[in-house]
Amino acid sequence: MKQLGRFLTVLTWLLIIGGMIVISGGLMGRPLLVAAVPTSSMVPALQPGDLIVVLPTWTLTHPGLGDIVVYKTPTDQNWIVHRIVDGNAIDGFITKGDANPVSDTRPVFVSDMAGVVPQVGGAALRLPMAGSLRVAAGPLSSPILAGVALVVGVFLLAMDMQPVRVPRMHHKRRSRTRPQTILSIYAGLAATAFITTLVPVWTLSSEQQFHYEIIPSRPATVSWYNRFLPEEVHQEEVVINNPSPLPLIVAFHSTDPALTHSPQMAVIGAGKTKTFQVRVANSELGGHDGVQRMGVFLPLLPTPLLVGLFRQSILLAGIACALIPTAVVALLMFFDSRVRLALTQLHTKFWVLFRRIVVH
Repeated sequence: MKQLGRFLTVLTWLLIIGGMIVISGGLMGRPLLVAAVPTSSMVPALQPGDLIVVLPTWTLTHPGLGDIVVYKTPTDQNWIVHRIVDGNAIDGFITKGDANPVSDTRPVFVSDMAGVVPQVGGAALRLPMAGSLRVAAGPLSSPILAGVALVVGVFLLAMDMQPVRVPRMHHKRRSRTRPQTILSIYAGLAATAFITTLVPVWTLSSEQQFHYEIIPSRPATVSWYNRFLPEEVHQEEVVINNPSPLPLIVAFHSTDPALTHSPQMAVIGAGKTKTFQVRVANSELGGHDGVQRMGVFLPLLPTPLLVGLFRQSILLAGIACALIPTAVVALLMFFDSRVRLALTQLHTKFWVLFRRIVVH
């Protein structure tokens, strides 16, 4: 019975986490960790309705030839799952569905991608037909309906917290909740706070390489893509939309001081947009390479501290933000006597087990 109870508890937590992933992805307006294959363009590698794993591009090395990517360009209405067949991160990738006769016409950049589908031995990580409920107008394509899974999971977890009846004198009974259950709930809340805070960082942040050249004259036979004169200042606008119901901090950083953003950091309200100016002003002849980062965070840290961490790493700044709500839950847990009792019991059990191992 204990093994069955543990299995049901693990299954319940998986249901809760799955519901959180679906809801968070719906709120962010992009695939989060998983996605459903919508069409047959990738047959036989992927079938319509398959559930695929999607790893954000900034957590891995840059996509390359043969990678399967999930992307949506400004002209696309829906997310597309295709394979990279040519190109590079600077000039754009050329993609193609394995079952399609020709390649896609529009180049795809890292900023267009939600992530890369990992492959093992040339086969994409997928669960056959497990994504059917999320294809097109399936019930899990809506974050609201997906919330039903989350509610059911919480209900099942609450059922596991039913009070334990302890016999008393004169047949009186009193109820108490097991300390281990309280500890488990606090741990679940801390994990939920940590993961939820990382959602905008994981789904909306990006890191990509850039390249441009400063040339002395304007020859008619040379393409002018990413080529500028020494006295020329190139400037363009980047419009960032906040699809989240929460305000977000958007920050930019470039390893090349000649490529700047104005403003470098701004708070974008829920459902609002913000325009950033990207400016290149460089008089040094030759090619110039660098890395450009865009970080998206919940406003939980002082701006100077967040900027300093962000310049080092997107992930470092994201984890620092996620530790704030986690620390609040941990503080509440520290003042709960039932949690201290559970920790004492666990310490005792661990010490007894350790002594048995050492003795034998």
